[in-house]
Amino acid sequence: MSTQGWFPDPHGDPTIVRYYDGTQWTGHTQPAAAPQPAPGFGPQAPAPQAPTPKGKLWLYILIPVVGVLTLILIGVMVVASRPAATVSLPPVATPSSKTTAATKPATAGTVAAGGPAAPAGPCPAVQLPDGRVTNGTIKVTPPGGFPIVGAPVWSPTCGFNMVAPAPGDTWRAVFAVGAVGNPTGNVADVKEAVWKSVIGRYFSTAKKVDVTEGTPHLVDGLPSVSRSGKVTGSTGGSDTVLMYLTQMANGDVSVTVGTWATNDPEAGKAITDALDAATR
Repeated sequence: MSTQGWFPDPHGDPTIVRYYDGTQWTGHTQPAAAPQPAPGFGPQAPAPQAPTPKGKLWLYILIPVVGVLTLILIGVMVVASRPAATVSLPPVATPSSKTTAATKPATAGTVAAGGPAAPAGPCPAVQLPDGRVTNGTIKVTPPGGFPIVGAPVWSPTCGFNMVAPAPGDTWRAVFAVGAVGNPTGNVADVKEAVWKSVIGRYFSTAKKVDVTEGTPHLVDGLPSVSRSGKVTGSTGGSDTVLMYLTQMANGDVSVTVGTWATNDPEAGKAITDALDAATR
């Protein structure tokens, strides 16, 4: 949704509305306006009634009843002939952009939501019957307290975003798996595109980013790369980011990203334990 304005709070608080700036939910709220009665429908004094002539009481009863039934019939006919309306609601909040990316499939090889290319082949990211999720390379159980909330911002057409919420319109940690395209045939180029998307969408106020490159290696004969980093925000707080990418047989790339506040080792352990327990 790109329309700016005030909308009902996406967290379900009926007493406030929250401002959506066209790309993300903001922290600006205001009380929701109380509904006002339409003119002429508030409490009113009963109108004086004319005396009912004796012997015609049935007529005074029958005429209003027939009128009401006629209005009901007309209303039913109008509703039945009217096409169903489409109601657009503000999207659910997610990390960084506070907006769940659209799940409309992108054209293969095109850039999805300003980030990496969409997968050229079928999306390999699915949720398995046992509750685990896969991105085509690993099968992992979502960490406890990390419900699935839409798709990753770096792959809105293919993947799962698992978010540990924090009080208010914030997040504590994010663990995401998905797949992206590889238009240049070089997994290192994909790594740069995904990293740029992660930092730009999750940490829009980043002041400093320290990067550590993992050693490139092969997974089932296919190239795999990794990167970790420490992102320092404008307020001095920092977050840890882990990213793993492996090329798949069809040329697309599976991606796993985890990020959490550096001073929150519990959330970091939940993510690393999930990765340690993952299978192929």
